[in-house]
Amino acid sequence: MSDTTNTHTTMRVPTRRERRPGRISVRVLDAGDPHPIVVNSNVVTIGRSHLADVHAPHASVSKLHCRLSITDVGLELIDLDSKNGTWLRQQRLFHVTVSTGDIVTAGQCRIEILSSDIVEVDALESSSCGAMFGASLMMRELFARLHRLSSVDAPAVFLGEIGVGKEMAARTLHALSRRAGGPFVVLDAAILPRSGLEDVLLKREPSTAGGGATALEQARGGTLFIDNIDEFPLAAQSMLLRLIQQAPSSEFDFRVMASTRQDLRQVVIEDRLREDLYYQIAPAVVEIPPLRKRREDIAPLVRELLADANAAHGRRLELGDQALTRLVAHHWSGNVRELRGVINRAVIEAQGPVISTADIVIDTARSLPIELLLTGSYDDIHRAVDRHLFPLVVENTCYNISKVAERLGINRRRVRTLLQEHGLYPFAHEENS
Repeated sequence: MSDTTNTHTTMRVPTRRERRPGRISVRVLDAGDPHPIVVNSNVVTIGRSHLADVHAPHASVSKLHCRLSITDVGLELIDLDSKNGTWLRQQRLFHVTVSTGDIVTAGQCRIEILSSDIVEVDALESSSCGAMFGASLMMRELFARLHRLSSVDAPAVFLGEIGVGKEMAARTLHALSRRAGGPFVVLDAAILPRSGLEDVLLKREPSTAGGGATALEQARGGTLFIDNIDEFPLAAQSMLLRLIQQAPSSEFDFRVMASTRQDLRQVVIEDRLREDLYYQIAPAVVEIPPLRKRREDIAPLVRELLADANAAHGRRLELGDQALTRLVAHHWSGNVRELRGVINRAVIEAQGPVISTADIVIDTARSLPIELLLTGSYDDIHRAVDRHLFPLVVENTCYNISKVAERLGINRRRVRTLLQEHGLYPFAHEENS
């Protein structure tokens, strides 16, 4: 459904046309249509699946084989764990910068990169939208899109890394829409039961006085936000599909939004999400960029978070120049959530009126002390290895509980227990999930 389908009249907000890289043109040389394929996006997936942006119907090409992205330093090529590899000049690539004119090989299928062009986009003039902040073009473009999407009642999926603010973006869209006066109900698919889900969603708990309202009844007139949609139990997805097809209606009067850390097309290919459900849940996919891709936002965001932390803790601290430099330079794998935590800790523990680099405590490399390996007991070493490796596995699988369980050979319940033990769970129902 188009972003501009009007079912709700919204207040016009000041926007302006700005230019950015955003159109990639390629040509598939050994399969399919040899004519140039132009994709109006700064991120393009190439694969054998019809879900890929560029369809390369060759037997040696994986369903989602590789991804091209326009970055500040050029075209970034990432292999998506393909079976037969991605190659350039007889070298296998995993993550590399390429140029227009290069011919990369996916499996045995050659793909020529023709161009990456400039496009004009609408961007909000303001650097804030609801509780979200960002002066960068990619954030102001996101804000303009949220305003457009507020005029429709269609489902929307928010995509992004942990901590970028997917739930906050969904709440912002809810607040901009005609449903702003209604409830915003969060349903975390990662902790739903694998069976009996229909009873949880559609039937009242008999032990609750007065019957109690189900999640669907609580969301009436507002928004039902399904966090971690990629974790929604496969056996119950047909029921979810029917609900989305019926909503909004008199019985199911709510808008459906969802979030995920994964490309849902890959989840479909892995047979963890029904393809018909994908098309119903994702007519609009809103990607929230990570902090490292919008570094110009970090300094003003730090000042906003510092003001919030000062107010919350009754302090009036300032930030030293060197401390700010360190914050801007950090990679921030946990994005806004991690940054907020670091600022809060600095405000709580700083001794003087100015936050220095010594007050900026960032969890960097995880390492095992050699003394423990040489003298520790089996249980102590095992726990230390767990503390060191488990978070890395979780990050490498994009916090996907099913993938962590499969990778480690343990059940989902044990994964959730370990997530809780290591302070990594719950990562739902928080402001910046």
